[in-house]
Amino acid sequence: MEGIELSKSSVDKSVKKLAAGYLPPIVVAGKMNFDQIVDITASEEVANTGLVKPQASIFYELSCSERRLRELSVHTRANGKIASSDKPRDWSYVLPEGNAAILLKILCHA
Repeated sequence: MEGIELSKSSVDKSVKKLAAGYLPPIVVAGKMNFDQIVDITASEEVANTGLVKPQASIFYELSCSERRLRELSVHTRANGKIASSDKPRDWSYVLPEGNAAILLKILCHA
């Protein structure tokens, strides 16, 4: 993301969102200062342009009430090679800390 320059349009969109009181969903993960919120909002705008391609995409199924998740598919790209798996994995409980716990906080308001 550091190698991508924000266009004036992306900067304007970020400024307008922040001025209107926008907070990125990741804020529920913990305390963030204003500079971090600005950086995250700018990164969201860069991602929205489509100029940055993800190195991986993972699709999850969540059970908010049971605090469980499973991977439905995983697609990765490295060194020009693409690896994919569309075989759903078994359900697992979400540990209290880590990325899966943050995802549950964002999506399940837990």
